[in-house]
Amino acid sequence: MEQLQFSEVRQLLNACRLTEISDTPINSEKGRWELYEGAYKVHIFKHKFSLLYFFSDVRKEDLRAAKRAFIPNETIVVYAPSVSILPSIKELFSNDAMGLWSTPEYLRSFMINELTAYREKLIEDNPQDYIAPGFAVPAGLNRKYPNPITLFLQSPNSGSENESQGSLAVVLAEAGHGKTYLCQWLVARLARDDTNILPIYVNSAQWKLLRNEDLVSLERTLVSSFRGVGTPIPWLEGQEDLFLKVALKAGLFRIIFDGFDEYVLRNPSEINAIDVFDSLQNLVRNTGTKVVITSRSSFWSSELTDQLQDEQHETYSQYSINPFGAEQAKQYFEIKFRESPEKIGLAERYFRDLNKDDASLAGRGFVLRLISDLVKSGYSNDGDTTSDKPLMKLIRAHCDRETVRHSLPITSGEQIEALANFVFEIAQGEQNTSETLSYSISSVVPGLSDDAILGLLEKMAPHALIVRERGSWNVRQQQVQVALLADKLVKFTEKGEQLFLLKRFSNKAKIDLSEGSDLASMIVSITSWGKSPTDAIEKIRTVIKCFFDNSESNLDAIRGECLRMLSTLIAYRALEIDSSIKTQKERSTLFASFFPEPNFKGVVFYGGITKLDLSGFIFEKCIFDNVRWANCTFDKLTTIRNSRVLGGSETYCTGFQDISFHNIQTDESGRDFLNNVDIRHGKKKYSEELLRKDLYFALEQFIGKGGVGFKSVEQSLLGRSKISSSIHKEKILNEIKSNLLEQHHVSTASRVAFSISDSAKDSVKSLISNNMLSGLVFDVFVQLKSKLID
Repeated sequence: MEQLQFSEVRQLLNACRLTEISDTPINSEKGRWELYEGAYKVHIFKHKFSLLYFFSDVRKEDLRAAKRAFIPNETIVVYAPSVSILPSIKELFSNDAMGLWSTPEYLRSFMINELTAYREKLIEDNPQDYIAPGFAVPAGLNRKYPNPITLFLQSPNSGSENESQGSLAVVLAEAGHGKTYLCQWLVARLARDDTNILPIYVNSAQWKLLRNEDLVSLERTLVSSFRGVGTPIPWLEGQEDLFLKVALKAGLFRIIFDGFDEYVLRNPSEINAIDVFDSLQNLVRNTGTKVVITSRSSFWSSELTDQLQDEQHETYSQYSINPFGAEQAKQYFEIKFRESPEKIGLAERYFRDLNKDDASLAGRGFVLRLISDLVKSGYSNDGDTTSDKPLMKLIRAHCDRETVRHSLPITSGEQIEALANFVFEIAQGEQNTSETLSYSISSVVPGLSDDAILGLLEKMAPHALIVRERGSWNVRQQQVQVALLADKLVKFTEKGEQLFLLKRFSNKAKIDLSEGSDLASMIVSITSWGKSPTDAIEKIRTVIKCFFDNSESNLDAIRGECLRMLSTLIAYRALEIDSSIKTQKERSTLFASFFPEPNFKGVVFYGGITKLDLSGFIFEKCIFDNVRWANCTFDKLTTIRNSRVLGGSETYCTGFQDISFHNIQTDESGRDFLNNVDIRHGKKKYSEELLRKDLYFALEQFIGKGGVGFKSVEQSLLGRSKISSSIHKEKILNEIKSNLLEQHHVSTASRVAFSISDSAKDSVKSLISNNMLSGLVFDVFVQLKSKLID
């Protein structure tokens, strides 16, 4: 990692607009100490001061000269943390200095009030019933104590690039396993136990409030964590890059990024998983900080595992959360029912029963909470003989208890159906209001009067599964909502009744890709429970056929109809059912068999598609929405026709260039993707039109937000924009470096950045604003044309 320089700190503090420290020292001894003029600014007033900075290599004999330059009671003393003669500095300056701080302490002092409030907020959110899960750690072992993620976060910053091995940790588990609970506990513990380090805690509750133009900036997303918990630091806005670089080098923060997969899927056309991962890894390398990210295992496997095989991605550690076992469940119930051995025993029995039916489900954190809530309510039905699937059995038990507890005029089965109708309507864009819930109830129990439904809503306000908050109704646990919707969709396929509602759902449903992934996994779990792999696969084929029969392949839809997209996600998740299916060809054959038409007809593909041999397959009327093909095989018989391609990429694939395309609709990024594949493999010549577009993309990254002004781009990030897919990316970048860009150092450290030279700014503006080639940009175009085309 690069060492923190005081010049970087000075630059950041000057950006806060309340402090002004001169750019050049008024006195100094090179490499030993520097004296700066400074001023605190309040309204129209300035309070002047001096700042004496000691480098890490300062010697005792240097202090005498520094003392002569020192102005008593007007000078702040700041020293590098690694200075070796600190006792001497304190002895000589502490009595007369306005303040004496290390560089990190001095930086922290400018936001101490906000950081104190931030720390208190993080500690407040500490989960009181947290139980440590077990982890599969990078060495291939299972570990619970000590918590390996805690040890990782509390270890010192890396001292060099060679020491950054493992400075980025990835925690994987499927939805509901407790990733967010783990993060909340880690954040609270770090905030409480370490007075020098704070976590920058990023989660979906924060970034869902960001505008798309802010969301695509990883730096703005990270810094939004302060505003997200109600403790904004206003002067950081617009300085996010500089703040992270300086504050992380100073060791003030660690980063805990919960929901990496949700962040990527929030805006998939603009945010690429591998690019975000590379940006985080770059942050680790440059600052030496520690970063923890969480993700669903299935997302990581499909989107990143194959792309992280090369050497530059070896510097991260992967941990997987293991399901909770009986001993951990007992510990959880002992926290919940400290004074009641009877309730502890009852909860344990429920857990054992569920664990026997489905260990992977019972071991999820949200299930433990459902069990404890059920026992807390007083439910103790020992004679449950329902044939419900495990999670639905637990949901039914809650509804049974609510019927008794609040004298509800509807049965547990009617409650489940009404709640399922409610989430079914919400998924289609209806508001989560009392009117929607009333409609959902009346559609199940049509005999209830309006007054009776209003009375029922009042009794349901404290329901175990749903809660009324400020006039809106919300299912308490996300995975319960997913289970209710999944169960309802599957029942449509079993009963074959009211299928017009299923058609309406396919057309209207508003399910984002993260929710779709969870829903697909739950449908696979529900349909395969208690069945052999062969029977489960056949059942999933039946579900997908019903979904296809009640939806259309609409190439004009942004992402195709909901049930088409969901069917593909289900089929992809179902590849894991039969562990004997291993080879690419076996996976492809099984994958294709899930769809009702031969090969692939009317299928909507999205996201990462890996490890399939699609040689000889025909794709008809399909939508390929930003598909990232990895480790797949194609041949000359692979055909895609009458289909739509939106963006996309391919890595580690064989024969992609041999695919036959016929009557294909594309968006601009899809067209660029296919063109670059053809050019890379010699099937198409590079043209002036493509060169012009690539030159535009190469220069566009130097334009400021909203198309206003210019900005610098670090060398490590150069070419990460739309130019990244060009076959001639390096040659184009080298040409503009030589003729249009100025190289400079981001700081006094070795990191290099580029900006548009003054002489080229007018011609770059002309290209970006009016798509006109002129001046130096035209000269570059001519040079590139002679090298790449003529």
